[in-house]
Amino acid sequence: MTINESTIKSVAVRALCEFAAKRGDLDTRFTPSPNGREGIAAHQWVQRKRGKHYQAELPLQGQFAGLTLRGRADGYDPKKNCLEEIKTHLGDAGRIPEHHRDLHWAQAKVYAALLCAERGIESLDVNIVYLDYLSLKETIITQTCSAQELAQFATTLCEQYKQWYEAQERHRIERDGVLRDLAFPFPEFRVGQRDMARAVFAAATRSQNVKTDEPNTYPNQLIVQAPTGIGKTLASLYGLLRSMPSAPLDKGFYLTPKSSGKQLAWHALQNLGAGPKPILAEVQPGVKRIPIRVVELVAKDKACEYPENECHPLSCPLAAGFYDRLAVARTQAAEQAWLTPAALRTVALANQVCPYYLTQEMVRWSDIVIGDYNYYCDASAMLYGLTMGLDWKVGLLFDEAHNLLERSRAMYSGQLEQKLLQLLRKQAPRSLRNSFVALDRLWTNTFVEHVKPYQVVAQLPRKFIEALNKLIRKVLDYFVQYPAEQQPLLKDFMFKAIQFVALADQLDQNSLLDLQVSENSIKPSGRSSTLAIRNIIPANLLLPRWAGAQLVVLFSATLMPMDALNAILGLGETAVTLDIAGPFKPEQLQVHIAQGLSTKYHDRQASMSRLTDIVAEQYRLAPGNYMAFFSSYSYMQAAHAQFIASNPDITAVIQQASMSEVAQQEYLGQFTDSSCQVGFAVLGGSFSEGVDLPGRRLIGAFIATLGMPQINEINEQFRIRMNELLGLGFERQYLYPGIQKVVQAAGRVIRTPEDRGFVWLLDSRFDQTAVRQLLPSWWSVKTQSTPQQTND
Repeated sequence: MTINESTIKSVAVRALCEFAAKRGDLDTRFTPSPNGREGIAAHQWVQRKRGKHYQAELPLQGQFAGLTLRGRADGYDPKKNCLEEIKTHLGDAGRIPEHHRDLHWAQAKVYAALLCAERGIESLDVNIVYLDYLSLKETIITQTCSAQELAQFATTLCEQYKQWYEAQERHRIERDGVLRDLAFPFPEFRVGQRDMARAVFAAATRSQNVKTDEPNTYPNQLIVQAPTGIGKTLASLYGLLRSMPSAPLDKGFYLTPKSSGKQLAWHALQNLGAGPKPILAEVQPGVKRIPIRVVELVAKDKACEYPENECHPLSCPLAAGFYDRLAVARTQAAEQAWLTPAALRTVALANQVCPYYLTQEMVRWSDIVIGDYNYYCDASAMLYGLTMGLDWKVGLLFDEAHNLLERSRAMYSGQLEQKLLQLLRKQAPRSLRNSFVALDRLWTNTFVEHVKPYQVVAQLPRKFIEALNKLIRKVLDYFVQYPAEQQPLLKDFMFKAIQFVALADQLDQNSLLDLQVSENSIKPSGRSSTLAIRNIIPANLLLPRWAGAQLVVLFSATLMPMDALNAILGLGETAVTLDIAGPFKPEQLQVHIAQGLSTKYHDRQASMSRLTDIVAEQYRLAPGNYMAFFSSYSYMQAAHAQFIASNPDITAVIQQASMSEVAQQEYLGQFTDSSCQVGFAVLGGSFSEGVDLPGRRLIGAFIATLGMPQINEINEQFRIRMNELLGLGFERQYLYPGIQKVVQAAGRVIRTPEDRGFVWLLDSRFDQTAVRQLLPSWWSVKTQSTPQQTND
């Protein structure tokens, strides 16, 4: 397969230089630097200083060694014939590592080569401008370069990159050729699967997918609600893969909030023909292998080979010379393609490079990336940054999307504890202690009127934010002067303070500012407070994330009501909604509401005996595997103790707090086709969604709660604000999230059209009209006091 001019795409200068010009060690020791917004502001400050002739953010494009390069130079002054690359930093510019300087010069010289070729310039000055963000001091390093030597430099980099680039283009051509005719791997679609796959394909490829000039109108967005067990993961990935050649898409991101969702994605891709042979016997024989690369992003603490070491060449053997060995590891990983965490670790260790950072490198060269929501959605999301920086066209699949609201809120929330200030008054370096004393006093004086345990704060005084910013800068300056210092408590404060100031800068009615006062033995008065910014409606903050994607798909079994998602998550008004009925029939699932039973907090002790009796009676009428879900660990543990005391003949296993993935798998492994037991678990936890226990592995569920968030001062403020901004405050804050959890847990029982089972809703409130109308329409719900023998 050959690469011709029609198939060659342009390559970003940043991508070229990061591939071909990086050398030396991996070193992630903390070095203070401005954030993205500060960096942009600093660039603009320099650019404005340069005068009217200065051409800022100059777009450039040209060809070297058969590659088309594109990018934007920071600035060019035609009067002085000088091109500039601006880099912001903190502290002495002499401390910038040599391998960073090499990368900066590579970018500057490639831009200069493009400029000379485009304008016929024979030679020019090339400046690297290092700007200290705190002092606004410029350090300028200049090289005068001829067009010939610049062209040779760019050509050398392109030749290093070209072989790899052409291999990737051949991979893409082969990939698209196979995906264009990708067959569904099973003899038949399940009910609803074809509709979902078609909808994903249509959203990615419809002619209107070029974004309009109107804000918040993106017709390439799809919201799908479909019952558990129809195969949403397979349907969404099939639709995405089929669309990749036509859309066209560079990559697909499968984003999921839990580890179980990642495993389901791997299984679906394997059945579609990626990786090793299909894992299910009913996959059609002769399914064609699809040449795609798949990689999973995992947290650093799970991927790190030497967790006790710091990530720099003096501490970790895998950091020394990392970039010098990366090329071979990258090639081997690309050839392997099925890049599970275990597979990448094997490649990484064989080449003595860090598995975590090799994984991040392979994101650039993979077709499907599996990871958590935060990799694309949070304020410093890696996948979003790469997408925008490298101009990728991506498709987003959000699994179990009913979790997206709470996860997004958490990403854009933060807090500061006065207790941390008080610790640092004593433990910070001596040069900073007076500053912490001053801020602590200002904190107390500013919020002295807030004597209640909980108080909503109308706004943050400018004086307080200015003082906090001043202290942040002093701490940053300290780390600039003493880069080897660890000071974990000081760094903790700094990161939290930086996040808090960033959130405060964009604080509006969509977030809540509050103060909580608590007892504190550190402070002489015995009290301290916590300031929190809590996001309520993340719509405006997520808008750039949706705008950066070619395709956005949210899917779950519980997205009711779907029309409420647009306003709260910032989806476009033209987003398509699809509600799939699913294949299941009422006679498959016996759903019972326990008459006259209350699981409200103050009724739990009185109702405990009857609740556990219902569990035992149902088990004895139809022995098998059941799970019982509770609103908290303490409630679950109390019910478990009551149950085993009254029913010693019935096996009862219980979820433990903070279970590892291995422990979770061991827990689920106890539910086999031949076992009989009751598993006690927490609603909304690891076992109430994203878990697949078909057939006899699970025949029933007991749900001893409506799942609603606890009524407290914070949740009440959320309810009030939601009601003011969107209406239906109680429903949005309490009822909808609670019933979503209930339906998710109940969905563990019926996984295939052949499954049969029982669900007991152990609270009489489920019989209320407002609640019953939120339960799946295919359920046939009965209200009764005790389990009864049936003919099924």
